[in-house]
Amino acid sequence: MTRVLLQLKPVAYLARLARRALVRLLAQRRRRQGAARIACFPGDDIGDHVIAHGWYEDVLLRAIFDHFLAADAGAFRSGAALDVGANIGNHALWLSRRFAQVYAFEPNPVCIKLFEANMLMNQVDNVRLFPLGLSDVPAPMTFHANLDGNLGRSGVTQSLAATATRSFPVQLERGDDVLDGEIPAQLPLLLVKLDIEGHEIQALAGLQQTLLRHQPLVLFESHHAGGAGGSDAIVDLLGQWGYGHFYVLEANASPYRNRLAKLVYRLARGWNLAVRAVARPDDRSHALVIASVRPQCAC
Repeated sequence: MTRVLLQLKPVAYLARLARRALVRLLAQRRRRQGAARIACFPGDDIGDHVIAHGWYEDVLLRAIFDHFLAADAGAFRSGAALDVGANIGNHALWLSRRFAQVYAFEPNPVCIKLFEANMLMNQVDNVRLFPLGLSDVPAPMTFHANLDGNLGRSGVTQSLAATATRSFPVQLERGDDVLDGEIPAQLPLLLVKLDIEGHEIQALAGLQQTLLRHQPLVLFESHHAGGAGGSDAIVDLLGQWGYGHFYVLEANASPYRNRLAKLVYRLARGWNLAVRAVARPDDRSHALVIASVRPQCAC
């Protein structure tokens, strides 16, 4: 005698087949693009982008390294990069293919496990992970982690406590102290990427001697201009160390607020990512600001 335990209606069964087929198509696309194998959380903002596109912030990374900084590709292959706020290792994997050495910093114990797995899966041996955060003074702090849909919206800034689902004790150190004697004399540090949710200026202050010695490009995101953690304070600090050229990457703006109208506008006019030279970033959100000692383009 057969007893039916579970029955899927035809529509539900077809939906399962369609989802599975879509997942396979996305996997095939990632392989064709040569994307890294990245362990991530489905349902998380970073994880969903990785599953859909192969990389998190793939368009932004391509715009930077394949176009804006393409002339520096040869120099990058003989230099080092810092990934401060490395998360699960998406950017570190991208940088590992373009730099001789990558030094990554990540204090979130959840991200550290995935980061290590991602380096192992991709057989990467030119990335060194420091399981700690960077600041202007060595200190233990509380790390506020959002483990419910936005792993990237985590950090030590107190304002993040309101959206945190877990908090962990972590150790912060000065970057100059950690890197002293770590970077070989023959290996120039050419790029520093920071994404630490409002703690960038403290991390930069702790990297002062490293930045003065190597004068690398500095890449950071900005949510606003004013305040202690805003882009104005970062620009002023970097300006004291010789950084006089700043660029923002931004998508072409839509004149509409309605989502459907925005979609129609994008479909009709296309979508592009452009770079603009600025004295300092505007008082709004910027996915990326690039600071340089030397001019990078006539834009």
